[in-house]
Amino acid sequence: MSDDPYTSPASDPLPDTMDDCPGCGARLIRGNVDGTLRWLPDDASSMQKFIGGKRVAGPPPLSISIGARKQEAKHCPSCGVTIIFPDR
Repeated sequence: MSDDPYTSPASDPLPDTMDDCPGCGARLIRGNVDGTLRWLPDDASSMQKFIGGKRVAGPPPLSISIGARKQEAKHCPSCGVTIIFPDR
């Protein structure tokens, strides 16, 4: 994020240019993930858990696609961190 509070965050470098792991500093390997990943807060209600959380990666619900939908990602072979880059 920019140090200047008047600069739009959109002017910051895109995170997909990241080459080093934020966890351990090792070199990240470019690749992709498939499937759907949903995020829920720790204090999610029973209803939120039933409905599902915010879609992080994968095709939208009830979509029809030919073949697997892949999402760009980078993986650290050293510590196992995987970073998923959503479609823009």
